[in-house]
Amino acid sequence: MGEQPMRFASLILASLALSPVLLQSAAASAELSNKDLLNNLAVTGDDERRADIIRQLQNRNADDIRVALEGILANDAEDSMIRMQAACALAGSATADSVPVLLAIVEQDLIDRHGFWACAIPLLGDLKDRRAVPLLLRIGDLKQDHLAGMDHMAIVALSMMANKNEVVFLERKSHVFPVRIEVMQALSRIAAPSSVAILVSGLQDGEEPEVTNAATVGLTEIGVLALPALEAGLESQPDEVLKSRIAAIIQAIK
Repeated sequence: MGEQPMRFASLILASLALSPVLLQSAAASAELSNKDLLNNLAVTGDDERRADIIRQLQNRNADDIRVALEGILANDAEDSMIRMQAACALAGSATADSVPVLLAIVEQDLIDRHGFWACAIPLLGDLKDRRAVPLLLRIGDLKQDHLAGMDHMAIVALSMMANKNEVVFLERKSHVFPVRIEVMQALSRIAAPSSVAILVSGLQDGEEPEVTNAATVGLTEIGVLALPALEAGLESQPDEVLKSRIAAIIQAIK
C-alpha cells in the first residue's frame, strides 16, 4: 500500500476512534439488557438492524436468547442471511436443547444449500451430543462436489464426541489430510488396539506435532497390546526419527 492510501486509512481509523456519535452508539448498545435487545429484535422489520442486534446477542449466554435465535434459524420465512447470522450467534448460548434445531437445519441444508451447516456443524461438535452422530457419519462419507468442505467439517465434529463405536469410521478417515490432526487425536483418546498401525504412522518424520503427540499418547495408553507392532516397526523402518519415537514409547510401556 502506498503512502497516501496508508495515510488516508489512518485518518479514517482516527476519525472512527474519536467519533462521539460512534462512541455513544457503542455505549448505548452495551447498556441494553437482553430483554431490550430481544424486544427490539422482535419488533423491527429492517434486516440490517436485526443483523446488528443478532451480533450484539452472540456473546451473551441466556436461555431467552437461545430460544429467540433458534426460532429465527428454524423459520423458513426469514431472510437467509439473518438465519445464517442466527446460526453462528447461537454458539454463545446453545445447549443440548438446541440439538434438534441444528440437526434439522443441517439436514435441510443438504437439499437447499444455504450454507447454515458452516456454523451448525461445528456447534454440534462443541456440544458433543451423540444424537448428532448418525448425521455426521452420513455427511462425513459424502462425495459431492457442491458440498465440498461439509464432509470434512462433519468428520471434525464427530471426532470431538466419538467413542469406540466410531473407531472404524475414523480409521478410514485418518489419511484425509485436512482432518488428520482431529482424527488422530480422537483415535488417541479412544485408544483402541485396532488403531495401533495408524497411530504408529503418526510417529513418522514430517508429521505435524499435534499428530505425533496424539500418536504417542494413544500408543502409550494402549500399552502392551501395542508392543508387537512397535517392536516390528523398530526393526523394519528406515526412518530414524520414527525409530527413535518408537523406542521411547516402548520404554515408557515397559
